[in-house]
Amino acid sequence: EPDLILGDFDSLDEENRRQVEAIRKECPERVQVLPVMKDDTDMLAAMKEGLKRGFRRFDIYAAAQGKRLSHTIANIQCLNYLKERGASGRLIEAEETVFLIRNETVCFSSRQRGFLSLFSLGERAEGVTIRHMKYELDRAEVTNDFPVGVSNEFIGEPASITVEKGTLLVIAGEA
Repeated sequence: EPDLILGDFDSLDEENRRQVEAIRKECPERVQVLPVMKDDTDMLAAMKEGLKRGFRRFDIYAAAQGKRLSHTIANIQCLNYLKERGASGRLIEAEETVFLIRNETVCFSSRQRGFLSLFSLGERAEGVTIRHMKYELDRAEVTNDFPVGVSNEFIGEPASITVEKGTLLVIAGEA
C-alpha cells in the first residue's frame, strides 16, 4: 500500500475514487486532497512533498503514457525539478523508462536489452560519450535541434553514457 496518496483526483475514475475514499476514511493522514485550481501539477506537488520528507530517488509509474502529451512533458520537467534539487527520478512505463543524466556517467548491465534514445534537454549537451552500444559516440555535442541519439541498441555488453556538461533526456526500452 502507498505511504501517501496525493492529488486533486479530478480525473480519477469511480472505482479508484472509491478506493482512495476508503483509505482516507481508514487512515486520513495517508491521503492529501489538493485543490483543483492550483499552480503545481499533482506530480510536482507529490515530488515537493517527497523532497520535504527527505526522499532523494523517485520512481514514478504510468506518468509518460502519452494519453495527454502536455502531462508527459510536464512530468519530464518534474524530473528536471528533481535534478535541480540534487534528487533523481524515473518515469517508468510497461516498456520504457525515462530519466535524466546531468554532468555524470550512467552504467548499464550486460543484461540490459532493447533500445536507448537520448536527447539534449537544453540547447546542447557537451562531451557525450556512449560506450558498448550499437552506435558509439566519443565526446560529441548533442543539440536539441538534431535527433542524433534516437534508437541506439544494447549489444549484451556493459554499456555507459557520459555527459560532461549539460542534461540528457534518456529513454530506455524493450525491443
